[in-house]
Amino acid sequence: MGSFVITAVFEVESGRVPLGKDVVARRWGVGHRFSYCDGRVLTLVVEVTAADSAQAFESVLACAEQAWGSLTGRTLPAPSTLRVKGVVPEGEKVFAGAVGGSPDRLLAEAVAGRAANLRATVAALADLHRSDPGAGSASLELPPPFPPID
Repeated sequence: MGSFVITAVFEVESGRVPLGKDVVARRWGVGHRFSYCDGRVLTLVVEVTAADSAQAFESVLACAEQAWGSLTGRTLPAPSTLRVKGVVPEGEKVFAGAVGGSPDRLLAEAVAGRAANLRATVAALADLHRSDPGAGSASLELPPPFPPID
């Protein structure tokens, strides 16, 4: 399971529609980050947890249709724009200096994941070493994290 932030833009029918900021917040509930309707376009930004991005899209579209229908009594059209962004857990984020395009970000996330796994392994080995003092005198230490790149 992963967390995704979905941004969806819908071109809504003119007429009696709710206007302003966070128009679907009360109907949406948990995961709503932002919504805005200017009477012509509805913009919705929500965070969902799903197995993959396709399931996240389906979940968001179903909830958006239900929320909009209960607010206006109208059917929400298909989104004109739909964007997904995966959310990286806080424990896996590292400072990687000035990050450029997508490959740099993916590399930084991969390095953070490997560093977290390595630290967990070293901590487990250190616990094992403390529980069995006769196992040897080798020191189990991990070097400090890489310094930030200026």
